[in-house]
Amino acid sequence: MKTLCAAKQLLGHREKQEDTIRYLSLSTTKSEGEESLLLLADGMGGHVDGEKASQLVVQQFIATYQNDQKDIVNRLQLGLAEANNALATRVSIQPELKGMGTTLLVAHVNNKQLHWVSVGDSPLWLYRNETLIRLNQDHSMASVYMRMAKLGEMTEEAAKNEPLRHSLRSVLNGKAIALIDAPKKPFELLENDILLLASDGIETLTTDEISAILQQNPHYDMALLTEALMLAIRSKNNPIQDNTSIIAYKVATLPNRNTKNYASSLSWASKNLNLLIIIAFGLGALFILLLLQFNFQNIEEIQRNNTLEIMRVTPPIILPKPVFDPQNLLKKNTLNATITIEDRHESDAVMVEIPERFNQ
Repeated sequence: MKTLCAAKQLLGHREKQEDTIRYLSLSTTKSEGEESLLLLADGMGGHVDGEKASQLVVQQFIATYQNDQKDIVNRLQLGLAEANNALATRVSIQPELKGMGTTLLVAHVNNKQLHWVSVGDSPLWLYRNETLIRLNQDHSMASVYMRMAKLGEMTEEAAKNEPLRHSLRSVLNGKAIALIDAPKKPFELLENDILLLASDGIETLTTDEISAILQQNPHYDMALLTEALMLAIRSKNNPIQDNTSIIAYKVATLPNRNTKNYASSLSWASKNLNLLIIIAFGLGALFILLLLQFNFQNIEEIQRNNTLEIMRVTPPIILPKPVFDPQNLLKKNTLNATITIEDRHESDAVMVEIPERFNQ
């Protein structure tokens, strides 16, 4: 069975993992489709306790989302606001944590409609028709430099190597959030689309390399895909490799209960195909044997009935007894005669001796 959602993390060359990821399946029996919530927060490395910041933000966002009943856009924005307020509250209680912060990327999928809220540089990619495109905004300086390169204000090579390209223009740190990407209209997904959420540690790979790995996994098993991506990152041997987190999600229609039962029966049949073939041959052979035996019994019965019918209809044959003529016997001097007398039941041999006086 293929995995429709999988997540993996890589420590890289860091002392601790400051990324936090969560996947929640929100589907119920009343839901018409798969409803999921995907969350990824990248704690700010180099600042005070980025690990705690990312964990606190994710936990608070989930709690707020589950306790609110507004429409999805408002729930996402409220979850973001409450997560940021939780950081401010923690810093007020523990002043030594001042300066901690995190990015946040949350994707919500329901009935093939995608909503997201994003702050920071963690990418949300869509893979469709062998094409990888980024859906959310990049709140790092890298996007600014690339825009400048397109305008001719700097070269593309300079934009890629700019030392400040990873500097963030918007984060959650308990203060006002500078930039928020939260579209109000849903993005329509298609069957077999793949969503990739990642922290910026994945940028060790180029988008072309990520696309190539996706193309090499045509079965779209998300567990295999995330493992392949992490293996490619490790093979780069980047001496300053950052924490890397990946969530891969495949858009697929879940079967209803009747379809699941039917699919289960098909699965059992496919796994036991050889056994079913043997049983079928055995039943076929048994049927043929019984049919032959039935035919033989019928033939014997017909023959028996025909015999009785012949005996009942055909009259008995009676052979006439031979006539004993002494005159013929007198013509011979000595005679040893054997006379056979027959009837329809038995046959006897009788020896008749002629006395001497008949010789005269």
